[in-house]
Amino acid sequence: MNKLRQLVTPIIVLMIGVTLAGCASGPTQSEDLLTVEPEALTQKDSDQPTETTVSVPEVEANNSLDSCWVILKGVVYDFTPVVQQHPFGVQLSQAVCGKDSTQLLSENTDLDELLQQISPLKVGSLIVG
Repeated sequence: MNKLRQLVTPIIVLMIGVTLAGCASGPTQSEDLLTVEPEALTQKDSDQPTETTVSVPEVEANNSLDSCWVILKGVVYDFTPVVQQHPFGVQLSQAVCGKDSTQLLSENTDLDELLQQISPLKVGSLIVG
């Protein structure tokens, strides 16, 4: 569990950096490691329905550095740009991709605030049942 927390803490720092990247006039060299470009946070397909539903098997299939979906409080997020730009992306992808990471992240951050910050990464709601 301690090793997992070591991986989660950089996620939290990275998520804060995601929000700050949109506000900063220009990233510094150290911010480059902790931010995701604002363009990466835009939805890939603007023609998507407003309320997409996603099944657990779909989330579980997106469990790699190339396609990383994460469940947080019943909502699915595409963390691909986050893990691809993170210095420990491979380890991070193994810890959170294709999984419900609600408890893991809520132990280390204010999850509601984090969810507001990452709302552009939303894929859809998890199908329950």
